[in-house]
Amino acid sequence: MIQHTPRLASTLLLSRGAWAGKDQDQKSRTRDLGFSVNARVFEWAGASFRLYRQALTRGGESLNRMGFAPAMSYRFVLPFEARLSGQASLTLEDLSRSSGDSAWMEVLDEEHRIDPTRSFLLDHPGVDLITVRIFNEDRTMAFEEGLDFRLEEVGGFTLVVIPPTSRFSLDDRVLVSYRYEEPGNSSGGRRFAQYQTSLVVFGVNIRHGQRMRESEPLDVGVAGQRISDSERWLSVGTSRATPIGQVEILLEGRHRMLSETRITTAVARGSLNLPAWGSFASWLALSFDRMTSDDLESSSQVLTIGFTSAVRRQMTINGGVDAWRWSRGGQKPQLSLLSHLGVNWQVGKLLIRARGDRRQRPSGGMAAQTRWELTLSRQF
Repeated sequence: MIQHTPRLASTLLLSRGAWAGKDQDQKSRTRDLGFSVNARVFEWAGASFRLYRQALTRGGESLNRMGFAPAMSYRFVLPFEARLSGQASLTLEDLSRSSGDSAWMEVLDEEHRIDPTRSFLLDHPGVDLITVRIFNEDRTMAFEEGLDFRLEEVGGFTLVVIPPTSRFSLDDRVLVSYRYEEPGNSSGGRRFAQYQTSLVVFGVNIRHGQRMRESEPLDVGVAGQRISDSERWLSVGTSRATPIGQVEILLEGRHRMLSETRITTAVARGSLNLPAWGSFASWLALSFDRMTSDDLESSSQVLTIGFTSAVRRQMTINGGVDAWRWSRGGQKPQLSLLSHLGVNWQVGKLLIRARGDRRQRPSGGMAAQTRWELTLSRQF
């Protein structure tokens, strides 16, 4: 990176790589070229753009990607201690692949965040569902399909749905690996655009945003059609200190158009963090959500009770109980219970994590499931 002035910096990236396997088809080469500029135009606004080109050659096939990505951000301080901030970005990309047949492409560590809708779409269509693997942010924990998440097909894409009784928590960042089918001898343009703005006034945070993604295969594509995905959302949240603890409230609505499928989601969530008693802290949360699409309707209500306590300087214990009532379509509402207990212990550079949980579904006739995990990780 070169810092030209206090307000202007640029970066040039050049990289080459080569991998060899036992067979000729396993040999691959990569070339990356990128150039970016970051500028602080005013004290309240910044802008950047990035040019990049990536090339992959493996066996008898080649994949080339070229793109241009401008972005901007702003931040204002308004009267009455109000703050207005936001960001917007656009990516224009051209992708071409040369090969006689379609091929399976590998995706490693695609990042997603667990938002209040407790669902997210994988970036590519045509996913082989058997290959989907989900890990936590530092890849020390693998999540299980059926217990922690389920997969659904929506408009050619794969929707990952997170039940509240899973080990995921709101705002967790997860890494997803999978493979998808890329058609042979294909080329096309891709567009990604998003913006988000936030207004904080009198302790109330109002957020609005929109995201758009389009892909136009010129030769062949998924179902031979253009793939489009757009979403807009509006949320209102606040956090207040009260005599009985910290109260947080969030209301959020989302509308998504995925090819020809409409998905609407509404979420209401409230939580109470009780005053700490020494090193012991506890909280209570209640949430309601409802999702409707062209062919599916679901709703759920979740009650969460949790605690955390520092037993000693390098050891903490956490646990809780989640009660989840949910229904899908015209099915009878189901009740699920999850109780869990975990210990984190830092011994020098070694981190020891132990966790046990028990799942029950009293109304569904499912037998109780108990699981224990022990994870060791060391810093180098």
